[in-house]
This record gives sequence, structure tokens and C-alpha cells, in this order.
Amino acid sequence: MYNIQFVSNVTGINAHTIRAWEKRYGATNPVRDKNGRRMYSDHEVQKLDILNKLVEIGSSISDIAKLERSQLALVLDRYTNKRNVKDKLSVVVRPSYDWEESLKIMKKSIRSGDLLMLNREFERSELSITSLEFLNNIFSPLLELTSEVSTVKSEDFNYNTNLNAILKSKLIRMLTQIKAKKSSKKKVLVSSGIGT
Repeated sequence: MYNIQFVSNVTGINAHTIRAWEKRYGATNPVRDKNGRRMYSDHEVQKLDILNKLVEIGSSISDIAKLERSQLALVLDRYTNKRNVKDKLSVVVRPSYDWEESLKIMKKSIRSGDLLMLNREFERSELSITSLEFLNNIFSPLLELTSEVSTVKSEDFNYNTNLNAILKSKLIRMLTQIKAKKSSKKKVLVSSGIGT
């Protein structure tokens, strides 16, 4: 179960909008923890992510909020296929993105503790490469580095917590994108100590 701030980071929807979609349109039904805070399941996080993508391409939240996640995924897949083909073509011909350079920047930002720069570089890479390329070329090497850095900075609990939250949110976002492609026959297994 995830708190609203985590969900906001993963989906890109601000917390106020998530609460509004729940109250006005019944988009989600989070459980409450012992302190009354909203807690969201993986299913709800994925649904909110799909809702956000559909709203970004022009759907009205009032029209789609109560649809099941599977229905939403079908709609998203149907109306973004053409766009995805264009996006993939632009990635192939886009010379300005160098994933090796991006990885160097991310490693430097982790070592220096600049999590804002890390997050910005993650967002840039998400727009430039496919999910599987991201997992293989960016995320896997970063996991190795973060275990080293976490050991060195073990006394800095907030840094480690924030770093782990960023990595988990990006991983969930990428895995959600892979899972949404039903035609994909590739299987992905990711194992890490993040969040333990």
C-alpha cells in the first residue's frame, strides 16, 4: 500500500487532484490507515496512471473515472498506438539523447546527493528510450551504485528514504508501461533490495 505522496510521484498527478478525482468522480477507493491517511494499492496506482494519460490526451475525467482499469488500458492502447509508433520513431532518430551520458549524470547526482537532478534526468530518459532499454541500460547499473551509496551514507536516513522512493516510483512506472502492452511477449523480472 502506498501513501498519496508516493502515488503523486509515480503518476505525475498532484495530491489535490487525486483527492478530487476520488471525491467527485469515484475514481479510486483508497483504504485509510490508523491515522486516517489514504493508502493506495498497486491496482489503484496503475488505474490513476492510466486515467492521467487519458486525461492528458483529451478525455474528460468525469467520463472515464468509473471505468475498470482493464477497460481504461484498452482505451489507452487503442488511442495511443499511433502516437507510440511516432514516439518510437522519434527516439530512433533523436541524436540528442545519449543514455550513457545520462547514466553518468544520474550516477554523479546520486553520489553528490542531488536527488532533484536525478529525478530530472530520469524524466528525460523516460521520454527518450523504451522501458526495456531503460531497465537494462539505466536502472540496473543504478541499483548497484545505490547499494554502495546507501552503505556509505547509512547515517543519512532521509537521503536513503528519498532515493529509494524515487527509484521505486520510476521502476513501477516503467513496469506499468511494459505491462500495459498486452501484445508484448517479453517477460521482465526485477529484483532489488529497494524498500527493505
